[in-house]
Formats: sequence, C-alpha cells, structure tokens
Amino acid sequence: MIKIDRLKMNLPKKFTHRASSIAYKVGELLSKQRISKVMSLDKLTIKKRLFVENISDDEIASQIVMQIMQQLKGKT
Repeated sequence: MIKIDRLKMNLPKKFTHRASSIAYKVGELLSKQRISKVMSLDKLTIKKRLFVENISDDEIASQIVMQIMQQLKGKT
C-alpha cells in the first residue's frame, strides 16, 4: 500500500482547473502499485516537464506515478 499524507501540485496556470482530476488519477494509479517493504519519502519532486498542450490527465498522472515509483525504488 502507498500512503500519501499530502499532495501539493504546482501546475501552470492553464492547468489549474485540472488539478483535482490529475490528483484523483494519481491516487487511482498508485492504489494499483505494489511495494514489498515499508519506505518513506518526506518529499519528492517531479522533474520532467509534463504539462504540454495536448497531454491528457491520464498521461500526466501516469508520468507522475512512474516518477514516484522510480524514487521509491531508488531508496531500496
């Protein structure tokens, strides 16, 4: 199980109306991920610029989750 206490997203102005949808989709995708042991990240930063003009909320969420999982795996 992956638990997130707080998710803060700083989105470009034209994407702010999509924040709730993106956060919900991130939660959905993370609920499907499996990790084998307890790990903790105090903070993580999504480094790749995800917010291009024609990208869907699903794709943004998928890329965010991939980066979260990579950072968790980097802690093992």
